[in-house]
Amino acid sequence: MLALLCVLVSAALSLLTPYLIKIIVDFILGAEFGDAPRAVAAVVNAVGGRDFLRAHLWICGLAIVCTTLLNGLIMFNHGVLCAKAAERAIKRLRDELYSHIQRLPYADLVRIHTGDYIQRCTSDVDLIGRFMETQFVEAGRTLILIIGILSVMFTQSVRFTLVSLPIVPLVFIFSIVFFHLVRDKFKKTDESEGRMMTVLQENLTGVKVVRAFARQRFEIDKFEASSAEFRDLDIGLANLVSWFWAASDFLCWLQTGAVVVAGTLWAVQGVVTLGTVLLFISYEAQLLWPVRQLARIFSDLGRMSISIKRLREILETPAEDMRAGGAKPWITGDVVFEHVGFSYATESGVNTESGARAKEGAAAGEDAASPVSSSPSPSRAPAAATLTDISFTVRRGQTVAIMGPTGSGKTTLVQLIAALYDYTSGSIRLDGAELRGIDKEWLRAHVGIVEQEVFLFSRTIEENIAIAREAGGYTQDEVYKAARLAEVHHVVEEFREGYQTVVGERGVTLSGGQKQRVAIARTILGDYPILIFDDSLSAVDTETDAAIRRALKERSRDVTTFIIAHRITTLYDADLILVVEKGRISQQGTHEELIRRPGLYKRIWDLQSDVQ
Repeated sequence: MLALLCVLVSAALSLLTPYLIKIIVDFILGAEFGDAPRAVAAVVNAVGGRDFLRAHLWICGLAIVCTTLLNGLIMFNHGVLCAKAAERAIKRLRDELYSHIQRLPYADLVRIHTGDYIQRCTSDVDLIGRFMETQFVEAGRTLILIIGILSVMFTQSVRFTLVSLPIVPLVFIFSIVFFHLVRDKFKKTDESEGRMMTVLQENLTGVKVVRAFARQRFEIDKFEASSAEFRDLDIGLANLVSWFWAASDFLCWLQTGAVVVAGTLWAVQGVVTLGTVLLFISYEAQLLWPVRQLARIFSDLGRMSISIKRLREILETPAEDMRAGGAKPWITGDVVFEHVGFSYATESGVNTESGARAKEGAAAGEDAASPVSSSPSPSRAPAAATLTDISFTVRRGQTVAIMGPTGSGKTTLVQLIAALYDYTSGSIRLDGAELRGIDKEWLRAHVGIVEQEVFLFSRTIEENIAIAREAGGYTQDEVYKAARLAEVHHVVEEFREGYQTVVGERGVTLSGGQKQRVAIARTILGDYPILIFDDSLSAVDTETDAAIRRALKERSRDVTTFIIAHRITTLYDADLILVVEKGRISQQGTHEELIRRPGLYKRIWDLQSDVQ
């Protein structure tokens, strides 16, 4: 509001400066003082009269300088106020976007193009900020100037005003057409930039794979193609803008030339005064610029409208209902599945302009991405990784082993326990409470998951382990104890900086087994009554695997543990073994029971026994 007030005052001063010149030329230096408006004559007489001002012409010059200087100071404050308002608004928008993304359902997050979302939350937000800072209030200034200039011009000379106006509607129409053209061009350019950001993000995230398969040249070519597409679209946008400004420049100078020629002829003929000619020439420049400025405002408005639409697609995606049901039962680890069914096809996705992406893990079943993974899901159609008629019962403190072929739905099954996905039929109960009725924050505070694809932040090892606790809610001894249980303490101690070693983005400086053990320590520190190990012991050797399982069992006999694995040695001492095939439990029982029955478990047992 203060910026708008500054604009109002600035527009008035902008109108006043040319009028001061007219007064000086016509009524001070000229011979028409008797024709001066009553208000002008009163001001001149109050200062000292016409003869005094003629003798001290510097006073007139000082009035023009002071008016211009005051206008500059007001516009400076206008810029500062606009910047403050815009930055505060953009901070709120940026914070709201980030907060909303944190609350999106897991099923939606694993579908998104990460690079595209980064581009939306940076470039699109910045573009809105620039519009608010430069063009939003400027639109008001432009409107005030147009109305004010036309009002003064008509009071001075209707005929001269009509000569000054023919090109103005043409420039305005030209601006409207330009607005529609540039909006479509910008939409394509903005989407292209998002695709380029996605290529860059995927390359940096998958740097190990790129180097391992010597795919640098392929990745360079892919980025160059994406970059070239963005360049061509951006150049096309720049060409459109250049054509508009060149054409509007020609039209504006043509209009200015008409005013100069007509004003000179009429001044010589005595139809208008020299001061009026100078006033119209000055006002013509001030009038044409705001009209042309409308094109810039329309252009930026079009670009901003696209950015707002892209941001609204994020903000209007329904957030996960964390309080559904709102129940907070005492969770000890009793888990019951009764005829549970699930299908990815029923899940809703994030509406992105590039198209909804298929769920990660839908094609690979249990190989779904970690909730904290920043890599985007590949675009692919969901496969038949559904669950059908899943039923079993687990008591507090029992260990459940799950095995089956790739894509059979093992990971999907355990993710249902943490409500990362919502089952479509049947019933899941934790300690007698229906899962859908439990507060999700409460639920996830009692279920710890260690994914196969471990995600570590670019922080110290100690900070990565301590993520399971609130800030400051742990002691170093607790971190060491969790690391010992995960069989990683002695490894960390060998590092030069010990637990203060920064692991690098996504834990790139650690081996696969070390990352898995750090993730296990992180989950152990959380002290969850239900633990899920999603093939998270696959990267450690058999001896370490056995040591970790033994330590976990000795640590607490009251923790319910789910272990997904392919090695029989990891599974055989479980209280219950589930064999999942094609989304169904084909077998369940203990190791001794299953090796006596024909089926997948016995075949794998025989195969691995022969290898050993």
